[in-house]
Amino acid sequence: MPYDGIVLSGAVWEINGLLSGGRIEKVFQTGRYEITLLCHSRSDKYRLLISADPEHPRLHLTKSKKENPMIAPPFAMVLRKHVQGGRIAGIVQEGYDRVVTMTVETHNEMGDPVNKKLIAEIMGKYSNIILTSDQGTIFDAIRRVDEEMSSVREVMPGRLYRLPPAQDKTAADDFETFADSSDTATAKAILNTLSGFSPTLCKAVCRSAGVDPQRKTRELAPAERERLNAVLGKCCRQIREREYQAGILEDGKDFHCLEAVLETAGSVRRYSTVNLMLDDFYTKREREDRLRQKRAAVMKHIRAAEEKCRRKIQIHCDTIRETEDYGRFKLFGELLTANLYRYPEFAESVTAENYYEETMPQVEITLDPNRSVSQNAQNYFKKYRKQKSAHENAARCEAECQAELAYLESAAVLLENDTDFEDIEEIRRELTQQGYIKPERGAVRTKSRREETPPASRPQEYATSDGYTILIGKNNLQNERLTCRTARPDDLWFHLKNAPGSHVILRASEHAGSVTAHAVECAAALAAWYSSARNTNKADVDYTRVKHVRKQPGGRPGMVNYTNYKTITVRPSAFPEADQA
Repeated sequence: MPYDGIVLSGAVWEINGLLSGGRIEKVFQTGRYEITLLCHSRSDKYRLLISADPEHPRLHLTKSKKENPMIAPPFAMVLRKHVQGGRIAGIVQEGYDRVVTMTVETHNEMGDPVNKKLIAEIMGKYSNIILTSDQGTIFDAIRRVDEEMSSVREVMPGRLYRLPPAQDKTAADDFETFADSSDTATAKAILNTLSGFSPTLCKAVCRSAGVDPQRKTRELAPAERERLNAVLGKCCRQIREREYQAGILEDGKDFHCLEAVLETAGSVRRYSTVNLMLDDFYTKREREDRLRQKRAAVMKHIRAAEEKCRRKIQIHCDTIRETEDYGRFKLFGELLTANLYRYPEFAESVTAENYYEETMPQVEITLDPNRSVSQNAQNYFKKYRKQKSAHENAARCEAECQAELAYLESAAVLLENDTDFEDIEEIRRELTQQGYIKPERGAVRTKSRREETPPASRPQEYATSDGYTILIGKNNLQNERLTCRTARPDDLWFHLKNAPGSHVILRASEHAGSVTAHAVECAAALAAWYSSARNTNKADVDYTRVKHVRKQPGGRPGMVNYTNYKTITVRPSAFPEADQA
């Protein structure tokens, strides 16, 4: 977890300098385990976010304005009663542990001045936000912990607040030298020694000193130990003197505020303050989480429909296989009818010459002895008609299910490639129109319903260096609009060969129908990127003039047939010209 006690110390130091002496104007509970305090300090307004979410617990200033629930949760009401309008006396961290206490000066019901404490415990799945009196009596907590949940430390209204168990570690302010010599790995030994240090920071310290993080401390050479102490001493000095260097690492998954971590990364996005770094990191992380959740909710319906479709296909294929020899029943009926004069009225089986073949082989026909030969002939004709009908219907339904499955697979690929809430919402509306998702409750069909439908989104655009415009569809409805309405007959249409993907249009009509090889390669690379072949090294892409593309009769949105096409093999790329360079 990159949000360690050292990062928290940097955030708290900045927050205390900005908010001490300010007032809490409003309190919002913007999430199940998250609150936002709107504070006014030194003629400016700040939003302090405190989250006890198990996935992303944190405390930092934020610029995001989150939506508030219509009805305030109970904990928000308690905070508004006790701290809203109060003055922030100070914000302090308990050593370098991830526990922060905000002291708020306010008044009780009698008008007497009193202090309240808002305590944030940033400890992973055990994170909490607790409001107490100045004497430590708990008013309430965003996550209550009773004796059944923890026999060691209850967090319930009326109980006395106790700090989490202290760890026997050295604070950065008191660090002198790293003297551990045991079978413990060096990075873990540092973690066990210094308060507030996270595994990420400990490994970075080792790398910065040129020491293997997994090497046992007793095996460290004097020179290695000297380098390690030098790096640790530098880190502790930066912490004591508040020389924070905030930055997010190139992979976007880690961040820190000490140079030891940042200098070992390939590239770093730097920030002027720790709070700006935290706000940017978690805003993007929350957006990705919400996007993933929204995508997963829609994908669930697609996968369920795909599974249902595959089951239908299997049933139809079984029927086709079972009835594929339906023609023999017609043959038996005709042979029996042609040879009635030769057979007794009732028999268990008869033999007839198959005059449809040159060699006229003998065919043995099984009969129902309780029926006449003539009745058996009519029964075979009936079986023929029944199985022929079943075979043809199964073949037709199997083809329809295959087309439906292709549509669903296309929707799934486009959904996976979408990176915007509006695009995902449009796919959800499309699937609702197609009957795969039930309309939301309360949605009333009226004559003005069409007027309430949001305007159609625009396709993604890409401009090549030689002046061509490329349009990319982001869902099946958009694909159909792009190909069947927006594109001109002389434009070029691109699509991944025999696999789901976006429709891509190269606007050749803007250049009198002519295109360059460079523009064709760029459009093909984009068509491969916005498809199921995104993660492959090479992909085949078909392209043709739009006038050779036709919507499938009765087909679902985005399903087309095309002719007179060529195929080009390219490498999928979202930025083809940059990759070519």
